[in-house]
Amino acid sequence: MDANKLHLQAARLLGKLLATPAGRQFFADNDYKSGMPIVACEWEDRIGEVIERAHREVPPVVLAIRNEEDVCMMTIQPGTPDDIEERGVAHPNSTIGMLYEDSARSKKGTTYQITAWDPTEARAFGSASQLLASN
Repeated sequence: MDANKLHLQAARLLGKLLATPAGRQFFADNDYKSGMPIVACEWEDRIGEVIERAHREVPPVVLAIRNEEDVCMMTIQPGTPDDIEERGVAHPNSTIGMLYEDSARSKKGTTYQITAWDPTEARAFGSASQLLASN
């Protein structure tokens, strides 16, 4: 399946989530503010491609990462080199799912140096699978 169709599937799952009060609460609980840009992507999309799409928006940007029938969310925004932790180096050919999993291990978010990109701060929201399953 081509990337545009996969991204459309991610956007549909996101729409399903936003259509419910529980879904909207999920976003509010994770500091989402109305009007924040959302970029739909796939678990296996390369970090470099996703960051390139996100850089077209005004930060912070929410990533809606589709992983089969689940949507995992994270925010990304510019960071500073001083904030980069020891594990905070990500290769642009790694998957966005790998970045999500690493970020999810940190309660406060992590700033990554992504080769050829400015430092990027990432914070995982968590999975929306339970909310999507109940709809």
